[in-house]
Amino acid sequence: MPAVEHPQRLVPYCNLVSWEASSYLLCRCAG
Repeated sequence: MPAVEHPQRLVPYCNLVSWEASSYLLCRCAG
């Protein structure tokens, strides 16, 4: 797993889908 520097610590699930920008945005929405 590559090291990603994104505010995904609030949502652990974002770790799995932070590879794509669209998925990351959906993650923030879900969070």
